Amino acid sequence: MKKIQGESKLSFFEATSIIIGHGVGSGILSVPFLASRNSFREVLWIIAFCYLFNLVLHLIIAELSYNNDGAQFIGCLDAELFSGKIKKVLTWLAFGMLGLSVIFNVSAFLTGAAAVFRSWFGLPDWAGMLIFYVIGAGVVFIGMKLVGICEKIAVGSMFGVVGILFVATLISDMS
Repeated sequence: MKKIQGESKLSFFEATSIIIGHGVGSGILSVPFLASRNSFREVLWIIAFCYLFNLVLHLIIAELSYNNDGAQFIGCLDAELFSGKIKKVLTWLAFGMLGLSVIFNVSAFLTGAAAVFRSWFGLPDWAGMLIFYVIGAGVVFIGMKLVGICEKIAVGSMFGVVGILFVATLISDMS
């Protein structure tokens, strides 16, 4: 089996931040919609199932990436998991599912960004989507290392905001 080469070196914190950033972003966009359509008990079951599924999936991805020098996800699956007569079919199926996942996530992020830009700056949705897309495409164009650095900053900022809100709640007259 040939050795797979990684494209860039991410620090542990950068790689972890990418996983946390995508998970938190998807959760923020999906949980309110999910909660509005289901009972509290159903939401808890769905969240528990999705958490366990994502945990196992991310551990598999981390293991494959770690053992293959940080190589791309599909390359790791092709080299490590898929074999036999249906190897090519499974590789293309995984690639297609990954592509759909990216399309769904990007659509949700663009819609969310448009709402934020409309709320903050009064921009029309198309302008907010365009601005967010240009910024996101620029980060991806520059490379995964920069994505890791940006996610590290974003995750640190999220912890900062949660910390500020926690302290504000504790010192509030209402608590």
